[in-house]
Amino acid sequence: MLKSLLLILFLSVLGATTSYSNTVAHTQSTKTESGTLWNIRTSQAPIDMNGYKKLFVDYMDDSIERSNLSKILEKKKIKLKTIENEINNTKNGTASVSALQNQFDILETEKKQIKKRIDTVAYQIKKSSFVLTYAAMMIQFDKKSSQKVLKSLLEKAASIRKDINQLKVDHRGKKLAEEQNSSTPTTSKMIEYRNQLNQTIKSIVSNQFMLFAEALQFKEDSVFHYEEEIENQISSMQYASVLDPSVMSLLKQMEKEYFGNIATVEGSVYQEFKNILLVSWNYVNKALFSINGKPISLLKLSIVVLIFFIAFILGGAYKVKMHKMTINRKSLTSSRRT
Repeated sequence: MLKSLLLILFLSVLGATTSYSNTVAHTQSTKTESGTLWNIRTSQAPIDMNGYKKLFVDYMDDSIERSNLSKILEKKKIKLKTIENEINNTKNGTASVSALQNQFDILETEKKQIKKRIDTVAYQIKKSSFVLTYAAMMIQFDKKSSQKVLKSLLEKAASIRKDINQLKVDHRGKKLAEEQNSSTPTTSKMIEYRNQLNQTIKSIVSNQFMLFAEALQFKEDSVFHYEEEIENQISSMQYASVLDPSVMSLLKQMEKEYFGNIATVEGSVYQEFKNILLVSWNYVNKALFSINGKPISLLKLSIVVLIFFIAFILGGAYKVKMHKMTINRKSLTSSRRT
């Protein structure tokens, strides 16, 4: 009942902000230099887990789009600067100046359209961040379903990685002429596998985010574990350099909202401390060499050295004690004779 009331209140607040979004996105589409169209997407408050997951996927897509548009915008600026220099270095009144000016005007118009689209996407990202943060307390999550889907996706990703590795082995065995041909079936298959893997990891991240949000709803410490898992998965995605700061910023914002600044820092430090211990433990258990087929790790080697050192100390102490006892006996025997 309480969740329903909160959801109604949240929807009313979101409805008030949507009018501003529509004002920002007053153009329904903008044409790029390649002729493709950008569709304006209006977000609505999710009412179930599937809608919440879709909004998170849209958040990632918007982050990638903003990055790509920013790169296009920079290229436009460089072209505009080049044409402007050419116009200044060309005599006025000539046909070439007129052609350059027309090209400059077209690029300037495209630049303004791209800037407008970037502003729209930036607002969309901000709005999605707000919705994802505050809708988490009202969504009815299905942990078992998310874990089941996640397990299946992880197995699928492992299978695709295995296929990619096998394809690499097969590719090395081919002739040099075939390797240099970019249109070979092997290369096409590799691209297909990599695209499949990227989409699978994207689904893995979205399902891990469901587990993260549910843990956040109940203020469980497992939130920081899911945060780390999400970051690890994103690191192997195609747009990792874009998604990592964008998604991690969202997760930190949500943690601060639900846990507070101090608890968020404490949780992150604790998780980092656990990671350091885990990495250290794996390092000391890593095999350095083998004797008679048995792997010898740094831990085992350290234990042997420690035992040897303790035995050496005990042995030395025993010798000193026996030497003192011998001297004492000789002194006692001499005193009795006198």
